[in-house]
Parts: sequence; C-alpha cells; structure tokens
Amino acid sequence: MKVRRFLVVALTLASALAAADEQACQGRNDLPRVLEHVCYNGQPDPVSCPYHDDAFGIFENNRAPYHYLLVPKQKVCGIENEALWQSGTHDWFAEAWRLRHMFADAKPVSGGVPLARVGIAINSIPGRSQGQLHVHISCVETGVARQLAAHASQFNDRWQPLDLTTTDGVQHYLARRLAGPQIDADLFASLAKAHPELAADKGNITAFAASVADGDATRPLVLIGHYSDHNQGHAEDLLDGCGNVQAEPRPQ
Repeated sequence: MKVRRFLVVALTLASALAAADEQACQGRNDLPRVLEHVCYNGQPDPVSCPYHDDAFGIFENNRAPYHYLLVPKQKVCGIENEALWQSGTHDWFAEAWRLRHMFADAKPVSGGVPLARVGIAINSIPGRSQGQLHVHISCVETGVARQLAAHASQFNDRWQPLDLTTTDGVQHYLARRLAGPQIDADLFASLAKAHPELAADKGNITAFAASVADGDATRPLVLIGHYSDHNQGHAEDLLDGCGNVQAEPRPQ
C-alpha cells in the first residue's frame, strides 16, 4: 500500500512538474512531434531532413520555399532558456550557423543556394508561436543583405547600434562582427556580460546572423534586437524564404 501511495504521489508530482514546464515554454509545443515524424521515423528523406543526430535535427518548414528549422530533440525553451546564456553550454544558435550548409545543399536548385546567402534567426517570445527552441535557417532578405554589405566595414567585435529598414519599418539592432568564420558557442554569455540589461530580459530578445564580406574576409555579423517600439522581436523577418530561387523538379 505504501509503495502504491508513493507511486501515486510521484506520478502526480511528475505531472505537475511537466505542466509547469509546459507553461514555462510560452507557445505551442508542436515542433518536437514534427521533428520526430520527419527525422526519426524510419529512414528520413534527405531533402526534408538533411541532418539529425542524438541531440537535434534540421528539417524543412513548408511555410516558405526554402525555410528550415533546427530543433533539439529534448524539450528546450526558446531564447529565454537560461542555459543558452551561460558559458560552456550547448549553443543551438551556433550549431545552426555551423550546419547552415546542410540547408544550402538540401534541395536541388538551379545554380544552388550560395552559402553566403544563408542566414539564421531566433525569435523573441512575443515574436513566436512555438515554445520549443527553434532556429530558422533561410536566405537573407535581399534588401537586408544590401544594407548589411553597405555597413559591414564599420563593425568590429564590439556591439554597436544598427538601424535596418524592413517591410515593418526601421528596426533597431545591436550588431557585432565576429573575428572568425564560426559563431562562438558563448555568444549569448558574452552578450550578457556586455549588456546585462538584455540578459535580464531574455524573453524579449531576438537574434540574427548573416555572412558579410569586407575586403577578402567573409565573417558572420550577428544582430541582437529587443522587443520594443523599435523592434518587432521577430528577426525571422530578415529572412525571405529564398523566394527568387527556383527548385529543379524532383525525380518521380
């Protein structure tokens, strides 16, 4: 009887913790099921799921012609996740950048999708619908790419203000050009040190990264926005789904 009572209490506690966890990740929780179906249900289609391992998968999001998502297998909240902002932890944003070539190579397209055209984004809580952490991978919107190229030479490894003209008006960001070709796994930890006021309001942060060329060097430029009157908290809008890239017909 004591064992049974213990099990009932344990299950009740587990359910309560699960419910609390669900509430902690603000937004729907559909992505883990989609990830499981597309990447882990038998042999995945290399176009629909170009990459998966024990920790996460990258799969096609059918909302746009060329739009993929990196989603962890385990339940992980989005930008507000405390671990994302701590040094030495798994940085999914950096992983998406490292593996963005999977997206560029995933579909047979006329002329291919140049890697330099690919950007990544993660939205704030107000700018997303899904609670599960997910990083968007797609082409940088053409007008945004032009603006970034025009301003590339003025940025260095210190955070500086940048105003971008978008379809939603002028959006304010902080921009930092990284020293190497990859995004540092401690990106958000370093941001927290430089701007503790942003780390104190993690849920309203949105992030974006794209390649910019300055002379012979091509390095990532990272943008950080804060949901406010000057930013929609939806850096995904800086991507365009590669709308002007035409796919070749897939074999029947």
